[in-house]
Amino acid sequence: MPDEMVVQYCAPVLTGLKTANLFSFPFSDSAGMISDLRQLNQELNHSVRVCPLGEKKDRTLIYMYRPDDLREDLSRKEAREILEPLGYDPEQMEQCLIQLQERLSDQKEFPHEIGLFLGYPPEDVRGFLEHRAYMYCGVWQVYSNVDEAIACFEAYRRCTHACILQLERGVSLCQLAAGKTRKGDHL
Repeated sequence: MPDEMVVQYCAPVLTGLKTANLFSFPFSDSAGMISDLRQLNQELNHSVRVCPLGEKKDRTLIYMYRPDDLREDLSRKEAREILEPLGYDPEQMEQCLIQLQERLSDQKEFPHEIGLFLGYPPEDVRGFLEHRAYMYCGVWQVYSNVDEAIACFEAYRRCTHACILQLERGVSLCQLAAGKTRKGDHL
């Protein structure tokens, strides 16, 4: 899997601005894909993890996440209020990921709670689940705190641009991940 693709889709995750992201990658060989993901996980050294969430034809849905941030996001009261009625136990992050993977394979569309696994604000995930009219659309549909969301989207864009430049200068994915910034910091 090319580092350029990982940075293009996951720079905010690598640097710690975002909890997680998804991207689709073409793999013609499942064993090769597992090997690539295993190697990437070793390189990232537990601060960031990657795993396959599903496969369609010759493409695999890759999930990159920061385990500590995901655990924190899922344990928030607002997230629990969404996840628990759907059968998730937010205190068991690994089990939640398995359940999300199962729901992805069982449904034709993405399960709407996936936003919580991507670090979206719970109030925006709830707005989406309730089919409310959104106030702004960027990385996700925004139902509250529009100015904060717009600033976040811009931070993601700047982060991706900066990481692409760093990658071109020879900085590795591991180095990008080690230079974690805090959520809310803007590059």
